[in-house]
Amino acid sequence: MRRPNPVVSSPSDGPIPSDGGGPGELAAPALLREEMGALLRFKSATLTDIGYQHSGVWEPETASQREEHLVLLFGALAASPDDEVAGLGMAAAELTFGLLVVPSVWDWYWSTRSGASGASQPDMTSFHPPSWALSPSSASCCGSNS
Repeated sequence: MRRPNPVVSSPSDGPIPSDGGGPGELAAPALLREEMGALLRFKSATLTDIGYQHSGVWEPETASQREEHLVLLFGALAASPDDEVAGLGMAAAELTFGLLVVPSVWDWYWSTRSGASGASQPDMTSFHPPSWALSPSSASCCGSNS
């Protein structure tokens, strides 16, 4: 049975206790929760609204996995660089799905996640960025790892 995810579903904007014994978790801001809900509804619906298309439907388990992976991504963006997670330290209010179109966000995320575990996780979310997001970018919002 799937347990509720406090990072996505909590109405609080402050720290909440971690259930894993690690650092505390932050509740996602309302906009990010709305965006996550809209994505899950869209990808889980058999029929889309008029004018929209999707390539496949997420079954409940798939939707749960995708939600968990996206929570990890946004959690890494919000976590303090000084935390054991070694996050980016973005303000929670700045988190939005719009960040997923920024190439340097993906560069930072994949480089830090593969370095943290010692192994690459190329298909962790099956939420693939466009090919241009994986190429080196001239502008970097997330610092240089070179």
